[in-house]
Amino acid sequence: MLVFLLLFLSIRILAAELDHFKYFFKNYRFNDGLPSMQVYQLLQDQQGYIWFGTDRGLVRYDGYEFEVFTVKDGLSTNVVFKLDEDEAGLIYCYGIDRKIHVFDGDRFYPYEHNRMLEKHIGIHANLLQFEIRRDGLQFGVGDSDIYSPAALGALDIKGNIQLEKETGVHLSTSGKGFIGINNRVAHSKMNVYLDHELIGEVDALGIYNGVFGAIVKRGNQLWFSVRRKLYYLDLEHAHQIELLYEFEEEILDLQLDDSDNLYLGLRFLGLWRMDVGNIASLECMLPDYSVPSVLIDKEQGIWASTLFNGLFYNNDASTKYLRLSKSQSIRRLIKSEDGLYALVNKRRLITIMPDEKDYQIGYEYSLSESLYSHKKDQYKGEGLFVDKRRGVFSFELSVKSFLPVRDKYVSVLRNVINVYRQEPIASFNQLTFENEYINCASVYKDSLMFLGTNDGLKYMQLSDLWHRSDVELQSLTYSSEHYEDFFQSKMHSIINQGDSILYFGSGEYGLLIQHVGKPDQWIKKEDGLISDAIEQLYWDGAYLCVLSNEGISILKEESIVRNYTWKNGLLSNHVLDIVVYNDKIWVATDLGVSVIDLFQEESAPIPISLTEMIVNEQTQPISSYYRLHHSENFVDVSFKGLSFRQEGTI
Repeated sequence: MLVFLLLFLSIRILAAELDHFKYFFKNYRFNDGLPSMQVYQLLQDQQGYIWFGTDRGLVRYDGYEFEVFTVKDGLSTNVVFKLDEDEAGLIYCYGIDRKIHVFDGDRFYPYEHNRMLEKHIGIHANLLQFEIRRDGLQFGVGDSDIYSPAALGALDIKGNIQLEKETGVHLSTSGKGFIGINNRVAHSKMNVYLDHELIGEVDALGIYNGVFGAIVKRGNQLWFSVRRKLYYLDLEHAHQIELLYEFEEEILDLQLDDSDNLYLGLRFLGLWRMDVGNIASLECMLPDYSVPSVLIDKEQGIWASTLFNGLFYNNDASTKYLRLSKSQSIRRLIKSEDGLYALVNKRRLITIMPDEKDYQIGYEYSLSESLYSHKKDQYKGEGLFVDKRRGVFSFELSVKSFLPVRDKYVSVLRNVINVYRQEPIASFNQLTFENEYINCASVYKDSLMFLGTNDGLKYMQLSDLWHRSDVELQSLTYSSEHYEDFFQSKMHSIINQGDSILYFGSGEYGLLIQHVGKPDQWIKKEDGLISDAIEQLYWDGAYLCVLSNEGISILKEESIVRNYTWKNGLLSNHVLDIVVYNDKIWVATDLGVSVIDLFQEESAPIPISLTEMIVNEQTQPISSYYRLHHSENFVDVSFKGLSFRQEGTI
């Protein structure tokens, strides 16, 4: 009974140390250039820039730098809550002083009807939204100010104002859709008005000063919130208001993406997502934050502002990660016949198995000598663990390569090659090379073993592995001087694909691909590779993964599909291992494991927003035309652009 209890406790303790798979979000903070950790509404303008208000100014982000505008630039306050853009590309921002200021690209100036806004937006009101239109401005508030209440308001270009003051929830289908809430009188129910027509009522219990609500509209469908409750309204059946869900905290924002996913920003509970047709799909993407604004950008990236933790960005909702506790680190990933295994530190193998929604973490092995020394189909020693029954071959980082060769196993450790029998698994032979540092090995045509060393590419006869211990590695001779520096550099990885294609990863000169009967292909950083300093190569039959300390490159048919760094999918640039499993790329870093949807990344085009045009060295807006001078006989045109998903300068 004591043995059972100890085993149960050990499994429970390990499970507690491991976390669940989560969505990957990049968190922008002070060190990244944010002026404040309090971020309010988000907006993407026509050029693609991301704007957001903070309590220390208005910020514009181009993917590289945060540009901050304050009272020194013409604002009347540094606390900016709400934003909008008109058809001409002018940016409008609403501050804590209940004034709107306009940015024309060069300067800020006050909105001409600010006095009217101050008069009709109560001191205790929450401005829920505003929209600049050709005929003026429309706004919605959450208001309970008995002195100057308003739920919905509209200002025309002459400054004339129309107000909807009736107590209740006011919905408007014009424009993007509007919501205004006025609850001057404490009742258990509030009327709901759609374009001034009474259509029903909703629960009003617990609604007090400064009511929060949000609205999002697509076609004839409309979703809105009143405090903690999410409602749905089909405009073709406008008198049927459906309560979808009640949260424990207030809903602060609602947004839709192009795939009909609804995103909800909540107070204290973070960012949530659901398929609009399936309430059971509701899940938390970013927990434990107050999220006042959500933005789905033109590339379908997800931005979430928070009140105390800065700005979060997810470039692909198909990317997840597994971050372990501080005492745990996944060193290796092992794909076997019955699932995916991960080597945690040097002592445990855990299983990672898919279920209906996510991946489950399970306990499998505690790698101890006493447990495996007596089993014929299992072996542990020299940094190696083998379980033939499950097809698991695991090794520590000290093991540079592990290869099944004929009826033997071969492992390479720095300056030692160990040979093992397969039936039963046992040590067979050992070769030591005093003056070599071996990084990798690969068998070629069942007769040679290529070895990548710190002094370049070397080789030995395969037959010498079985019976000799005094082998000396041979250096290759090169028929072309073109590759001499490459093959004499630090060789970190070699992959042999069926004796017809060889992949060589240099620690200094990038990637060289040699085809039988085809020209060689040398791919370097200047060609788009993540780095010239390659640490490891991984081949999965369709994809070649290039690992470095600057991130990873994914190649298909010798073309680069995508680069990944900590900015667009990895938890860290320090990559330890990688496998392709269940159509996903699993990347182990020193901070945890990132899981990237392989098919989605391959098929999705990379959107780029063009921001400026350079004509004959003259920078000008995209929308402007260029008049040739009489002395100009040519036109040299280039563009500047931005993309938040793709790593690197455009």
